[in-house]
Amino acid sequence: MKKKIVKEENVSTVRKRGIIGIVAASIIMGGAGFGIGYKVSYDNNSKSTLSKEMQTFLNYYNYFKKNYYQDQDERTLIDGLYYGLTNSVGDPYTFYVSSKNNESQGLQTTQVGVGFERALYYGNALITAVMKNSPASKAKFLDSNNEFTSEVGLQEGDIITKIKELDVVSDYYVLKEHPYSEWSSHIQGERGSELEIVIERNGEEKRCVVVRDQFDSDKVRLIKKNYSDARKEAVVKITSFLGNSRANESTPAGELIDLFCQDLLKNNEMIDNLVIDLRGNGGGYVSNCSELLSLFVGKQKEYGYYYYPKENKYTPVDGAASIFSYTGWRNFNDNIRHYTLIIDENSASATESFVLGMRDFDETKNKVSIVGEISYGKGIAQSFMYPYGDEYDYVSSIRYTSAQVVSVKKNSINRRGIVPDVMVDSAYRSIEDDSDYDYYRKEVTSIEDPKDAAIVQSRIETLLGKTFKDVSASISAYQASVGLEEDGKFTREVSYKLNDDFYLYYCNNRPINKYAAYIQGNDDIDSFSSAQRKFVKKQIEAVTGENYANFYSACIDFQTKYASELGDQDAAYNLETSYYLFGKLADIKFEHENKVLEEAMK
Repeated sequence: MKKKIVKEENVSTVRKRGIIGIVAASIIMGGAGFGIGYKVSYDNNSKSTLSKEMQTFLNYYNYFKKNYYQDQDERTLIDGLYYGLTNSVGDPYTFYVSSKNNESQGLQTTQVGVGFERALYYGNALITAVMKNSPASKAKFLDSNNEFTSEVGLQEGDIITKIKELDVVSDYYVLKEHPYSEWSSHIQGERGSELEIVIERNGEEKRCVVVRDQFDSDKVRLIKKNYSDARKEAVVKITSFLGNSRANESTPAGELIDLFCQDLLKNNEMIDNLVIDLRGNGGGYVSNCSELLSLFVGKQKEYGYYYYPKENKYTPVDGAASIFSYTGWRNFNDNIRHYTLIIDENSASATESFVLGMRDFDETKNKVSIVGEISYGKGIAQSFMYPYGDEYDYVSSIRYTSAQVVSVKKNSINRRGIVPDVMVDSAYRSIEDDSDYDYYRKEVTSIEDPKDAAIVQSRIETLLGKTFKDVSASISAYQASVGLEEDGKFTREVSYKLNDDFYLYYCNNRPINKYAAYIQGNDDIDSFSSAQRKFVKKQIEAVTGENYANFYSACIDFQTKYASELGDQDAAYNLETSYYLFGKLADIKFEHENKVLEEAMK
């Protein structure tokens, strides 16, 4: 069962989750998901004894600074030390950002821009969400005489075809005539600047004017509401666990309270099934997770624990104290008969902690079912240090992993993920084959089952780059590599260590969802890497249902099959072809997402 991994690191922007991007800004948090626990400040006045190694290092640092042949800015040198310090621990979620290099932690949800989310769709921008109280929600539409009409606001489902800056003399920027990678720079702009947007809505072309401004991103959206005498059901999407109320940003709990009080439960209804869609939610603040849990499990002494492995110590997570002062707060659990939570491989960190809490608290555990695929597996809390805080630089900061976050029952999903009760169709997962899925994601704790023994042997062979005659021999070799007793037995210690190590391998080598990655076309067929060619061929096969000998034949057949839409093309995989291919993939993706919702609403 040895897996041959083809790393596709050259696949352009392939690792972007789905086809949705936030127009104003995207938040990239050192991996999929994050859990922010609290901030700390290092006490520079505390007494400490430097080790001999550190004293030697400081001597060499001073010697280097003095004797290097050119003068060096000390801030640049110190920044380099912080980068090296955080990189050295091998934790992708521990890192340093420097204001000197225009970096930031990206935790703010207030942004300047237009305020919609979009998907690449047949070479145009399909609006998939409009932020509440954003410039996009206030867009003013124009008639043929350039006079404003009474119509206001862009809508989900609008298709943007072209845009034009109104503060300068310019022609329309037609989206499909330009690379997708350039769109953001034309949609974004300075606060107060005006943008004309041309859309298609229900087959009709419309024009509107948007004034770019500051807005706060939504964390909660009502996707669907079906209330009848026989059954009441609602679908709510929670997009993030970010939001700092002290910075006048909304929080997930605050937005959900408003939705309950103003709509879903305003007449004290009983909801038969509340579907909470958490797909693609990379997490946020642990306190926001606790606040959201409090809406369903009520006031608790703790909403989970921080676990410190070095001390084997558990500290209660009490992040919900502020929620009880929110206008309209109450325990809504009595009004909800069942919860269906939807997760995917990009549901991470605080999102996973929320799902774990809903599954573990006595108040909700018998009401919860989980649909989707195994979640990311990032159950950690992080803290901050500010090296230049005394100089009023609170942008430059070290974010480091300080603890694990576990549920109220002390269950952890770190490097494991949450296994749903109902798995989605394997045809759409990044890992399509079920045996491959077990190889990558299954937590194996015993080798009594021959299939599990084969998985263990295959994982060890992958990690060590060797083959072994049997599982016992592979375990002995693995034990030797990690400093454990070489007895060939699959003990709990071996199981835990191997699952951890292979999870990290998976994070670095996980397959890419062929429906959710765009490879931009151009006229030079020789410019595509081998990995890109294989990936595009796989995407075309997914659309056509055919198998092809190579990238070139796949592209030519795709253009032939869709000649009525594409016309004659000068290159096998040009921009127009890539746009049309990704449009077909987007249709499949949207259809799949609807099927998952249908499964969750059964």
